[in-house]
Amino acid sequence: MLALEVRGRERTRLPLWVPRLGVLVGVAGAVLIVSGTLATAAGPHPGSVVVRRLWSFQPAIYWHVRATAVFGIAFAILLGWLVRNRAPQVRGALVLLGLLAAQMVIGETQYRTHLPWWLVLVHVTMAVTVWAALTAFVFSLWRPRRMVLMADELRIDSHPKLERPVLIAAFRGWNDGGQGASLAGAYLARAWDAIEFASIDPENFYDFQATRPTVALIDGDQRQIEWPENTFMYAPLPGSKRDVIILLGVEPNLRWRTFGEHVTRVAGEFGVELVITLGSLLADVPHTRPAPVTGSATDPELIDQLGLQASRYEGPTGVVGVLHDACTQAGIASASLWAAVPHYVSLTPSPRAAKALVDRLADLLQADVDTVELDEAAEAYAQQVSEAVASDEETSAYVQDLERRVDELAEEADIPSAMRSLPS
Repeated sequence: MLALEVRGRERTRLPLWVPRLGVLVGVAGAVLIVSGTLATAAGPHPGSVVVRRLWSFQPAIYWHVRATAVFGIAFAILLGWLVRNRAPQVRGALVLLGLLAAQMVIGETQYRTHLPWWLVLVHVTMAVTVWAALTAFVFSLWRPRRMVLMADELRIDSHPKLERPVLIAAFRGWNDGGQGASLAGAYLARAWDAIEFASIDPENFYDFQATRPTVALIDGDQRQIEWPENTFMYAPLPGSKRDVIILLGVEPNLRWRTFGEHVTRVAGEFGVELVITLGSLLADVPHTRPAPVTGSATDPELIDQLGLQASRYEGPTGVVGVLHDACTQAGIASASLWAAVPHYVSLTPSPRAAKALVDRLADLLQADVDTVELDEAAEAYAQQVSEAVASDEETSAYVQDLERRVDELAEEADIPSAMRSLPS
């Protein structure tokens, strides 16, 4: 009921004919530039009448026209395919096209104004620039596999204009005890009508024997494989004059540093001012009391501003810890919120932990969140667990002891020992 479904999608790889056609474009472009230069040098120009021409004018024009035709046809086919498949090389192709258009205008102006010396210099400089852009474009079609993967793995489908956005991230996995964090993130995405605009392809981040895809039936008979995926969504932040980006996904098995780079790239591209991760961990807390939430950060200014605690955790970490390190390296402020989940019901999804995270986050961002559905789910959760606990005397006595300890510490606003150090 509280989960947000995220489906995988295939990514387009460059077929072999595309870089090969790029080589043809490069060769034709080289002939075009050289023949154009020779045509200029062989044609009429100002200066001494005894200036020796380089080559003859007609053959130079002959090669230039034919090179232009080959280049134009090949480049048009290549550009059409790149645009249709939204390949990352489109930007380089458009830059090259703009430079060529400018060079054509300069060449025509030269011809009509009898080659003023300053315009010749501009024309030669532009020729060098076109050659550099052409070389970079062709290289981008043949670049090393890691560079291609980095471009293809992060897919940004749209570029919404966001106002001082905050990025909220929640991952299923090691940082998601009782699914408190992932439930909270999914609930916020649905409550705020968040719209998907980007995602990270799962192909190179997961060991599918450890994190297996699932098969679902569509319309009762059509089978569809659902891959683990990390999806970015955006929405206006209710009650605030800013926007929010929500990242929902599954903790990857592989290449965490690269994964962090993808997240910080999205944060940087959309001007994110603050990254907040959500986590939940197993602790000595009773299911009958509100789940305690602790916030932490490493930046002293952010700690004072948001009323958080300094993170003093040392030990194993998950992708949340790696993401915070990536934010630090990228100069992006980040904080972490953790909710405690009763360790004796660790396999049961905890809407109570999700509710605590949503409330703390709403307070932190001064945002409005309707939590009626979470409240109802939390009450049902507490009742179901209480019924199960009541059937075992030893567990029932243990829960009563936890309740007594929590009530005694409530006035001091203390937390269980497991919450004093957070794996962020």
